[in-house]
Amino acid sequence: MKISGISGSLKQASLNTMLLKNVESVLPYNSTLEIQRLDDIILYNEDLNNEWKPEEINVFINAIQYSDALLFATLEYNHSIPGVLKNAKNWALRSAF
Repeated sequence: MKISGISGSLKQASLNTMLLKNVESVLPYNSTLEIQRLDDIILYNEDLNNEWKPEEINVFINAIQYSDALLFATLEYNHSIPGVLKNAKNWALRSAF
């Protein structure tokens, strides 16, 4: 099983990212976890979505598209999800249509 891990924080010492890294040690034998980086994902722009997308966006979309599961580790931010995670979600969902 291929799992994409997505942290809702960009901090170097993020507890969410550390949690994802520790999950790797308890995965079943035939499972892998690849942590997706959100640092290089630019702000969603519908004009770019319709024509050309930056390579970082294509890498992210392909990684989650070909995963068997997604594992999110994120904090609550102002009663919602962090902006970096919402931005990545917008790219992934808007690109699917």
